[in-house]
Amino acid sequence: MAVTAQASKDFTFRLALKLSSFQIGSAMGDILVTSIWNRVMIANFGMPAAPVSLLIALRYLISPISLWAGYRSDNRPLFGFQRTSYIWLGRAIMVLSLPLLGLSLMRFEAYGSNALGWLLATISSLLYGVGTLISGSPYLALVRDSAPPRKQGLAISTVETALIIFFAITGIMFGAWMEEYDQQTFWQIVLATMLVGGFFWWFAIAGIETRSEAADSQGAPTAHAGNFLATLQKIWGDSRTRAFFFFLSAATLSAWMQDAILEPFGADVFSFSAGRTTRFNSYWQTATVIVLIASAILLRKRPPERQSVVAGLGLSIMAAGMALLACSAVATQPNLVELSLFLFGA
Repeated sequence: MAVTAQASKDFTFRLALKLSSFQIGSAMGDILVTSIWNRVMIANFGMPAAPVSLLIALRYLISPISLWAGYRSDNRPLFGFQRTSYIWLGRAIMVLSLPLLGLSLMRFEAYGSNALGWLLATISSLLYGVGTLISGSPYLALVRDSAPPRKQGLAISTVETALIIFFAITGIMFGAWMEEYDQQTFWQIVLATMLVGGFFWWFAIAGIETRSEAADSQGAPTAHAGNFLATLQKIWGDSRTRAFFFFLSAATLSAWMQDAILEPFGADVFSFSAGRTTRFNSYWQTATVIVLIASAILLRKRPPERQSVVAGLGLSIMAAGMALLACSAVATQPNLVELSLFLFGA
């Protein structure tokens, strides 16, 4: 297994900032795809929400790729690196997918719903999803490997918190950049995401991992490599793991099922501008960051087995936020939308 440059050292604040800057590109890409593109497709071009939502969900439907990528990164170095090459390969695929997104909108704007536009959008969504899944697990593994054992949890929680923070910042920036949709501004955002996001995807992990001499045999399995399916069956054979996966699936579904229709909802029901709906993510993720930090301070000494009540309370508050959002639509009260999103994020 490759040894990272900082694996034997302390997890410093400078290293945490460097690794966390990776999430700048992640936030930019996700806001572009799930907040801006889908709103334009549904609210501006009048496309059916179902196929648009399906394209956004493609990366979740092919999520088993992430298991394979993580396993392969553990056991089969690529171009002499255990993690770095997989991360850069996946993020390069994501960068290449973004121009196709812009081309799809150009096609829809010029000709309405047509086969070529949907083909471009489908290819873009597939490439973006595959790139995300190939690079996601190796990135978190690199973060873990970059810290000593006692600080590995802190390292991962730091970069995940950074992602939420950058979601909020990016939502505000992109919302101010494009208050109303126009093709030229959309392309500017696409190019900015490719250049700025691409740079930080490279910069954040450059030099973190040292080249492994054992990895010089391209694609050769490491000494501890096992069978992928056998490893997966062993993990799934633990009843606690299965229960946690089911809980995580239900919580994730509840948290993200609104993602594909939230911005079009604001546009179609309340006639909000593109800038205002793009900032929706900023409202609820700002609340998430605030409560997340406060919870970490107040609850950090509670053992994991005593956190289940906290998790249940959090999910209940999230449900209340969605209920208030539904009430805002039924009662046509636009001023309740942002409040419900803050509650949802908390």
